[in-house]
Amino acid sequence: MLVSTAAGVVGAVAGVMQYLTSAGAWAVVAVGLAGLAAACWALGWLWMQRRPVLATVVVMILVVLSAVTGAATDRIVGRSTGKPTTVAATPSPDDRPTSAVPTSPTSAPTFPATPTGRPTDPTDAPAPSSTVSPTSDGVKPPSRADEGVTLSMSYSLDLDSTATNWNVQYGYSAGQGLDVYLNRGTPPVRTPGDVVVIDGTPSESACETSVTRQNDILSEQLRTDQSFCVRTTEKRWAWLTVKRYEPGKTFTFDVIVW
Repeated sequence: MLVSTAAGVVGAVAGVMQYLTSAGAWAVVAVGLAGLAAACWALGWLWMQRRPVLATVVVMILVVLSAVTGAATDRIVGRSTGKPTTVAATPSPDDRPTSAVPTSPTSAPTFPATPTGRPTDPTDAPAPSSTVSPTSDGVKPPSRADEGVTLSMSYSLDLDSTATNWNVQYGYSAGQGLDVYLNRGTPPVRTPGDVVVIDGTPSESACETSVTRQNDILSEQLRTDQSFCVRTTEKRWAWLTVKRYEPGKTFTFDVIVW
């Protein structure tokens, strides 16, 4: 009779747990924990009442509940981690496809020796540098210089230009990048940047360190061999030296731009 009772209890518990497992692992865990708590209380009560047969049945129920609850908990933990249980084996060098393994050439290719002199192909020649390197004494050399530049009345030019004619244009308006304009009125020479009346050896540092600056060039300053530092629209310094000034006609000068 004891065996029949135990088998009946185990079957009933297994059927209930199977149904709850299909309903969800969390339900199994919840019911299992509740059952374990109840079975533990019943086992303690039966032990105090000296009923060994019923205590044995409760112990068997505890075993079944523990097994089912543990299985459901393991399923939940396995789902939450999401880690793969298998690890891909690293292929050995012998398992690689033969097409991916380079074969040794039967003979090494030969190339003509590279000449050490001037390259024969013009495309192999290095491109010229766009920046001007300082000289051995640390002084920046000019980027452009010209002599005898003659500007006609009502015309202007760009001291930053690399064009042969300094991008000369008729008239003058702000924003066109023009730096020197021979004006019909006063002052005779208009400039958008600072002007420094200066003497001595032309150098960019002499223009940069000058303190006394002005706007434009006045008529009484246009004397032969008089020099001026002119700040261009591209923030360069240009050194202009007057060679000839004919009021209302032309303005001729030498220029050095850094």
